[in-house]
Amino acid sequence: MGDPDRLYIDKDDRTIYKKLKEIGIFKDLQDKDQFMFAMGYGIRYKQKIPLKSRENFFLVDRFKDEDIVVLNSLAIYENRNANEPIEILKDKAEIYKIAEEYAHGGILLIEGSSNTQIESFWKFLEKELDEIYIKKIINKESKSNE
Repeated sequence: MGDPDRLYIDKDDRTIYKKLKEIGIFKDLQDKDQFMFAMGYGIRYKQKIPLKSRENFFLVDRFKDEDIVVLNSLAIYENRNANEPIEILKDKAEIYKIAEEYAHGGILLIEGSSNTQIESFWKFLEKELDEIYIKKIINKESKSNE
């Protein structure tokens, strides 16, 4: 059996992705880009959730080189306790499964973080980015000025 040719989402997540396409920065994003965003959000909050029912979302040929680097890095990190963590790179199905599980966790967080109102997620995200900026950048600058 060859390498997988597509990535999957949980069947129940399809409506969340469709709702995302209707708001803010997500309007012009391809499915792959929405997936990568959801995956990143899942990684940020350590939400790796197995899919209950898989549904085709997009073909892997949509990935750019930088996307593959992110997926491979995530897989190596997830496999970091193995004797040879880099060996996971031989198993594309496992790399994609890890990504799919983080994307599933991330998309559920996106839906839930806006109190089930996906339209307000953009405002929530903006506030969260402001808080990260204040914690990481401004606090770091003020410590270096002391």
